[in-house]
Amino acid sequence: MPENKPEGRAAEDEQFCPRCGQALPEGLRAKGTRRGQQLPEMDAQLAAALSYGMGWVTGVIFLILDKRPFVRFHAAQSIVIFGVLNAIIITLSVLSGVSLLVGKVEGLSPYYALVALLYMGAFILWIVLMVKAYHGVKYEVPVAARLAHNLAAK
Repeated sequence: MPENKPEGRAAEDEQFCPRCGQALPEGLRAKGTRRGQQLPEMDAQLAAALSYGMGWVTGVIFLILDKRPFVRFHAAQSIVIFGVLNAIIITLSVLSGVSLLVGKVEGLSPYYALVALLYMGAFILWIVLMVKAYHGVKYEVPVAARLAHNLAAK
């Protein structure tokens, strides 16, 4: 299929759709959309904030895909903080269930209160970390930051 674009145009300033050859409106000029070319990178601050988006899961994704040090640090910190919090919450939930099954504790298990407090604390920390990262602040949670630096350096 012949291309319907003028000769000499740079790939960075495409005026025609690379798939169908139709002319693109002025506001929709393709920027680096040909095969083999990368799309523009996401802003580092936005990527760092999104690395906290779904806890340690998005932390792993951004740690693997993004090579910028600011984003890698926040992704690693997300993995460390929310991975540990998830492990603690799961452990407390299992202990709570076991204590109710065994019948050693009457009524609600005291572990439920700890789990609720951890969820509230994790939610507040999650919001703070996302806002700080979005504003370009390399906010280091005291113990987790040391582990995050080691993880991000790999």
